[in-house]
Amino acid sequence: MSKANANTKLQTNRLALSPIDVAEQSQAGHRAERLSIQWIATARKSYQLDSPKKYESALIKAIASEPIQTNSEVRNDAIAVPTIASADTIIGIFSKQPGHVHAGFDRQISIQFEPNDPGLGTLWGLGSAKGIKADQAWDVTKGAVKNVVGIIDTGIDYAHPDLYKNIFLNQGEIKSLSWFQSIVDIDSDGLISFWDLNDTKNWSGTSNITLHLNDYNINGYIDAGDLLNNNSGWENGLDNDGNGYYDDLIGWDFVENDNDPLDLNGHGTHVSGTIGAVADNTIGVTGVNHKIQMAGLRFLDASGGGLTANAIKATDYFTDLKARGQNSGANFVATNNSWGGGGANTLLSNAISRADSAGILFVAAAGNSSTSTKSYPAAYTQNNVIAVAALTSTGALADYSNFGSTWVDIGAPGTGIYSTLPGGSYGTYSGTSMATPHVTGAAALLATLAPTATAAQIKAALLDGTANGALAGKTVTGDQVDLTVAMTNLNKAIGTKPVATYSLTPSATSLNEGSALTTTVTTSNVQAGTTLYWAFSGAGVSAGDFAAGALTGLGMVGADGKFTFSHTLANDLSKEGDEILTIKLFSDATLGSQLGSSAFVTIKDSSIPAAPVTGQTLWGSNGNDVLTGGSGSDSIAGISKTGKNLGTRQIDTLTGLGGADTFVLADARGSFYSNGNTSSSGIKNYAIIKDFSITDGDRVQVKAGFQYLASFDTSSNATYFYLGNGDMKFSAADELVARLDNINLTPGSGTWVIDSASSLLQMI
Repeated sequence: MSKANANTKLQTNRLALSPIDVAEQSQAGHRAERLSIQWIATARKSYQLDSPKKYESALIKAIASEPIQTNSEVRNDAIAVPTIASADTIIGIFSKQPGHVHAGFDRQISIQFEPNDPGLGTLWGLGSAKGIKADQAWDVTKGAVKNVVGIIDTGIDYAHPDLYKNIFLNQGEIKSLSWFQSIVDIDSDGLISFWDLNDTKNWSGTSNITLHLNDYNINGYIDAGDLLNNNSGWENGLDNDGNGYYDDLIGWDFVENDNDPLDLNGHGTHVSGTIGAVADNTIGVTGVNHKIQMAGLRFLDASGGGLTANAIKATDYFTDLKARGQNSGANFVATNNSWGGGGANTLLSNAISRADSAGILFVAAAGNSSTSTKSYPAAYTQNNVIAVAALTSTGALADYSNFGSTWVDIGAPGTGIYSTLPGGSYGTYSGTSMATPHVTGAAALLATLAPTATAAQIKAALLDGTANGALAGKTVTGDQVDLTVAMTNLNKAIGTKPVATYSLTPSATSLNEGSALTTTVTTSNVQAGTTLYWAFSGAGVSAGDFAAGALTGLGMVGADGKFTFSHTLANDLSKEGDEILTIKLFSDATLGSQLGSSAFVTIKDSSIPAAPVTGQTLWGSNGNDVLTGGSGSDSIAGISKTGKNLGTRQIDTLTGLGGADTFVLADARGSFYSNGNTSSSGIKNYAIIKDFSITDGDRVQVKAGFQYLASFDTSSNATYFYLGNGDMKFSAADELVARLDNINLTPGSGTWVIDSASSLLQMI
């Protein structure tokens, strides 16, 4: 894949990706006696070629790369310094040459914990010399799958062998899948991740039909591309988490407005590798976090440009993931925003404020224009914003980096950053775009160290870094990021108070209707007498499923750190299928702050007698249902009991048998058997009623206030019901909603009447 032009120009109402420098991949194992010299494009060739010889140094390699600021070629020389010369002296000499940009040491990187990733030696930004000292932080923590960051960028190559395990998996979308409970949570963290899916207990390298796991892209592992494959079944066409985005399993593509945020540029993949490339896998590089979840939020297209409106949507999407609470157990730490342009925007600022209120950091690139003029979104003033300048491997402020003593917060490595690229490749980029993920990654690593730390505490710990003279007067803090210092700062901020823990233990994980359910709340380091709040939820779960009819309640922690609450599951005689009951614990009555992980109980639909005598309520599904009542007065609905999918594109066959049966074709939720198009009839979504009987008092329930038309077909001995379009005439615009077969009356002898109060349609 060819890299798009890095110097994308700003367009009206568009944001442009900050320019980046694509330099040649650096080599591992640099010797301390080597220097790196950079010249501007207009420097005299004699200086570039003859100077090394003049000062008894040897030119090892000349690297021509794209410039940071101009469209002219910039030359970088790697020079070996002889032992008889002073490297410091030669640096001073070169610094005085006309056209010189930079002269400094090209040193070996040294770390304490060393993963076996072969590209580790090129990752100076993570090291202890001039980097963020992630190598030392790894001796304490290496990251956690529960931490989630949003990559608001050009997308992510989610099938990259160094990234696929650390891609976000939206629990809110997958929990309603019928096989979800069969997936083994390998690390018992309450979350199903790609780490879990790739474990041999779930996928052993061959297709797992039960869990719908198959290596469709034939790369030897299960990645997001396999789940997004049309044949996988993980996409069910529904908005399971109710956030307005259908099948958003790993994030969203706001450019194409679909659920596939694949990177077609490379920038977002490079950013992602710095934050969370997998470590110790014998390939490529490692990120600041060895384990993490990264949500692909693509709003920049293949050229690196995107709409402000889509940046707003991406920011709000990530905030909503946390606020909705369906990814319980996950910690939504920050979004990485390696982009800028377009000036200040009130709507975007408001979205950042919403993220601030949700406790999510907004880490942003300061920009690459060598200016102190404010660049947005980095220059927004919300408490959650961290604006990042770029440093070189010598600790200097990169000459392309923006700066500002009132709006740029801190510096981080941004020049010559080696990371992942699409197609399983790697490369070296430079820019504040590359500095920003070092800070985002550092924030996520701190969240692992202190899971209860607030966004404000993490930001404060990061911004109190190591003083860097090159940043004095150039940034708010004058510091560069230092993870070892930040860890100390955070430990001081949160103190040594024991961390409170909370767990929910139901009396059983699967119960029949009519059974008793007792849930035990167990805590540690929680004061006796503390009031906690519980709540029931789940697809198809309602207050009617419990004898007491309550979905929420509270309890008080006892001296032993525990309390219980009990329910009796209602034997409701309804055919609704098995339901997954979700139990959550909260610290507040508004149920805004969940504590611990959710517990799950399967309610088995076991209450329907074999031969019902009294009336019953039968519910269908979103498919083609065949439902048969009993001898009592039954209510029969081919549509599902709950949900937004109200029966489109399905044909249900309903038989009442004895009793005064009610055939439900619509209720307060809408007109179920309608294709939603007033200009065309839907003939693939209707109910077939097999034994409508006037004698038994059968009725049809429809939507009040709508016009319905009836037509008897002598050839088929059936009455057809239509949802009229208002003209009182049969036409192609009328919607077929039901066909009444074997109707028990003389054709044409009755009159259909709608009771406006009950919405019941009956013949008299």
